[in-house]
Order: sequence, then C-alpha cells, then structure tokens
Amino acid sequence: MSFQWTVVASVLYTEIAIIVLLLLPMISAKRWKMVLQCNWFQSTSAYVKSGYNILVLLLIICLFDSVREMNKYSSSTKADSSMSNPVSALEHIYMKLFRAQRNFYIASFTLLLWFVIRRLVTLIVAQASSTEELESLDNANSELKKKNENLTGSVTKLNQQLLDFNEHSMAGEQESRLLELQTAYNDLKMQLQQTEQARLR
Repeated sequence: MSFQWTVVASVLYTEIAIIVLLLLPMISAKRWKMVLQCNWFQSTSAYVKSGYNILVLLLIICLFDSVREMNKYSSSTKADSSMSNPVSALEHIYMKLFRAQRNFYIASFTLLLWFVIRRLVTLIVAQASSTEELESLDNANSELKKKNENLTGSVTKLNQQLLDFNEHSMAGEQESRLLELQTAYNDLKMQLQQTEQARLR
C-alpha cells in the first residue's frame, strides 16, 4: 500500500474510533456539548473548518484517483484477455485491479464516515440543547404548579370565607325577617281578638 493510501486508511480507522467514542452511552450529550464548546475547541474552530474542507478535498481526489485506476485496469484486463498473454501478467493486472478497488472502497468509506461524524456531532449538540430546554421547561412547569396550588388554596379559603359570610348575613336576615313575621303575627292576632271582641258586643 502506498503512502497516500496508508494515510487514507489511517484516517478511516481514526474515524471509526471517533464514531465508536461518540456513540458510547456512558458519555451524555450534555458532556459532549461541554467538550465541544470549551474554549480550546472554540479557538481552533476556524482551523478545524479549513482542515475539514482540505481533508474532504483530498479524499475526493483520492476517490477519483481510485476510480481512474479501476477503469484503467478493468479495461486492460478486457484488452489483455483477448491476447495470449502469460498467466503471471494477467495475475499482475488482476492484483492491481484488486488494489484499485480496495483503494476505492477505503476512500469512499472514509469520505462517508467523515460526513457521518459531522452530522453526528451536530445531532449530539442539538440533543444537548433540547435536553437543556426541556429541563428548564420542567423547572418552569413545576414552579407554575406550585403557584397554581397556592392560588387554588387561596381561592378555596376565599370561598370558605365567602360562604361563612353569607351564612352569617343570611342568619342575620332570617332573624330580622323572623322578628318582622312575629310582629306581623302579633298584630294580626291582636286585630283578630279585637274583631272577635267587637263582634261579641
């Protein structure tokens, strides 16, 4: 394997290790967000973005190079199969075709995993942000529940006081009404006695 493909394969193995590390359930999304938003990462973010673009460009170049090699050796096997070449030369061409295909798969998987890592980091940060928002909403909800319970208690106390006041006021009204009825009854009774006495005379 040449030097450039050794580097590409090393990048592929590093990407696999990073993805496994990012997917570990022991490390929460909030912790990853703290790590990714620390001062060191923020200060190097401009360099990381330019390095990211350069690496993607190099991986695309390696991918096109491997496609070119595959086309070159696959067309040479077609051309050489019609001729009566020795078997060792044909095996050598097949070996180069195999290496070109291997390099194509290494470059394509490296490029794919590079985009997967970027998307995974974005999703982890978004999940951490949504978890923080959810926790703040839960705290606000619990505070509102406490306020609601306090207001409900205050309303029930006020209702009880209003009922007590109505009972007292109705009791006072009933007593005055009862007194009025008693006086009216007494007046009617006296009038009845007077009419009976007047009728007896």
